[in-house]
Amino acid sequence: MKGPKILLKKIGHYTYHQYARFCNVPLENLIALLVVCQILDFILTYLGVSQFGISREGNPLLRSLMYQYNPVSVLFVVKCLAIMLLYFIRDAYGKSKKDLQFIIPCLHVILIVYTVGAIIPWTIVLLLKI
Repeated sequence: MKGPKILLKKIGHYTYHQYARFCNVPLENLIALLVVCQILDFILTYLGVSQFGISREGNPLLRSLMYQYNPVSVLFVVKCLAIMLLYFIRDAYGKSKKDLQFIIPCLHVILIVYTVGAIIPWTIVLLLKI
């Protein structure tokens, strides 16, 4: 057999090869997805807080800031800071292959956690009016 052999270790139910292909998403695409998540979370949080009150916000820091200041202003500032951090990560660490091997899987995890911890819960609350 010519060429390198692909090591097929299991990572959960994915093989190493499948996981490596999954993590091979360009950094720009991943950043764009995370920016879309920030915008979607802004909209969903605004709708949820305006319909059900500030007490429904799950993040204690955001909740306390929303009680002290205008909720829309707090959301806007926090989301802008998050987006700026994403672009800082891209500019500071998106150049070397070694950095990308660490950052891209981390951003995947952030995307999954953010979707499961913020987007889906607010969507369920708003749809079911819980």
